[in-house]
Order: sequence, then C-alpha cells, then structure tokens
Amino acid sequence: MPSIFPSVAVAALFASAPVWAQSTQLADRVMTPSAFLGVDLQGDFMTQVPECAAGDLRPSEPCRVATEKAGRFEVRGLPYLPISPGYKLFATVDGGAVSQLVLTGNANNLYLVKEMLTDKLGQPATSGTHWVKLKSGASYEAEVYKWNSEGVAVDFGRDLSDLGRYSVTFSTSMVGTDMGQLEELPPTDRPSL
Repeated sequence: MPSIFPSVAVAALFASAPVWAQSTQLADRVMTPSAFLGVDLQGDFMTQVPECAAGDLRPSEPCRVATEKAGRFEVRGLPYLPISPGYKLFATVDGGAVSQLVLTGNANNLYLVKEMLTDKLGQPATSGTHWVKLKSGASYEAEVYKWNSEGVAVDFGRDLSDLGRYSVTFSTSMVGTDMGQLEELPPTDRPSL
C-alpha cells in the first residue's frame, strides 16, 4: 500500500502560509513575501531570531549562529521543505534588519525548488540561461530566474561558484537600485559551506 505521507506533508506546507511565506498579491500575480522559513523579511532579525543554544544541533525553532563574516548568520531550526535534504539558510543583517536571505542546497532536485518558488511567488518576472565554462574546459548551460515585487527581489539558479548547489536569494535592500537591476554577489561573498 503506497504511503500518503509525502502528499500530506506537501499539502500541509503550502496550506500553512506563516511557515513559508506570508504574501500580498500584486496586479500581475507576483507575490510579495513578508517572511521566509520563519524569518521576517521586514522585522528586527536580531530581536526576533534568538541565538542558538550551545550544543543544540537540531533546534525546534529558528535561531541564529554567527558566521566568520560580520553581519552574516546561519539560521538553524528550519521547517521541513519538500526539496532535497541538506538545505541551509543564511541571513545578511544590516542595522538589525535582513538585507538578504540566501537558501542554498544540493542542486539534484533543482526543479522542486523552482516549483516551490513558482507556487508561492507566481511566474518569474524574467528567466534566462547563460553558459558557464568550467576549469576543465567544459561548458555548462545554467538557468536563472528572477521575481521582482514591492521591496523584495528573488533570484534563483545554480550557485556559480559550485554548480552542484542552488542558491535562492531574497534581497530586501532595494534603496538606490532599480527593480531587477541588483548586482550579483561575487563568489567570495556567497555563503561558504
């Protein structure tokens, strides 16, 4: 007898908006997330996401651990997502507020991540492909997707510094930039795992 647990888990994830993303609908059906995986994109990150307790390897609620880079934290205690295991979330914080969230994981199930984002955010505003040349000399075609909404830009694709991983970047620091014209982070500014 086939198990219905995976179907129930997926339905529960998408039925519970506060767990994944609270959003408002724009005229062109692009959704504006206000939270992602329990992290408020407009709130005070340092107050709302406490430090992880020492030695707690599997916290039940989101908590933060400082990384080597100042202002960057790994968020632990993430809820289950129906994508390949091993995903991680990093927050870049400026003045207590989140300026960028980066979800990264194994690119084996890249299509599941794209489906999840499309389900929650609507169709991407732009999509395209570009060629990446590997050190071995081989070339690889990588797809990129972008969603733009009021106050949040979302970029998704393979991590160009490690093609075996994907990267979903929520950028909230839109002051002084045009929507869709955000600079891509150089490989040294991406989370090192």
